[in-house]
Amino acid sequence: MATDAATLVSTLEGMASEAEREKYTRYFAPDPDAPFIGVRMGSVFELAKTALDLPTAELEALLERPTHEVRALACSIMGKCAARPKTSPSRRGELYELYLRRHDRIDQWDLVDLAARDVVGAYLVTRDRSPLAQLAASGFWPERRTALVASFAFLRLGELDDAYLLAERLVGDPEPLVQKALGWVLRAAGDLDRPRLTGFVEQHASTMPRVALRAAIEHYEKPERARILALR
Repeated sequence: MATDAATLVSTLEGMASEAEREKYTRYFAPDPDAPFIGVRMGSVFELAKTALDLPTAELEALLERPTHEVRALACSIMGKCAARPKTSPSRRGELYELYLRRHDRIDQWDLVDLAARDVVGAYLVTRDRSPLAQLAASGFWPERRTALVASFAFLRLGELDDAYLLAERLVGDPEPLVQKALGWVLRAAGDLDRPRLTGFVEQHASTMPRVALRAAIEHYEKPERARILALR
């Protein structure tokens, strides 16, 4: 089991291939400040399972790296560790604090999605949830996406109110990657309470981004989807 960031980085570099690196250009705009080395995410996730007890300082060292797969490894470790039943409350607190403190390094949609629900959302289940409102008000779009993805921790417990409070705040968000997350959250909320979602989308259909609206009503029957889309 790896106990330091340098060993994990070396292991990842040994898995890299040019063919795999080229595939990432289909999903991410080229970014010289966040290069890919070409490691399959499946391999990243498997490596993460071997390092769930990595010290917080070493996790932060991984986040400091420019390479996307290295930061994905850090987020995967954080998410898997937070979701592990035997993880201590103090460790969960450390992961939560690290995630928020270094959100500048969690700056892509997939990095958010790897950890926000279990590191942020699950931590706040029994705590004051006002940090989500602060994230939702951020000018940094990954923080707004974190607020939405974190709310899945409440939805899986059948709690809808926080998801709708965030949806009201972000229903007109201009960032497509926030719009997509909004649609997914609303869709999940609708699976729990369809009338409540119907009321929300009827109220906001004329102004909310189409990508969010379409995702929100994806599980509706075709005639009902057409009726709601016609409200735009």
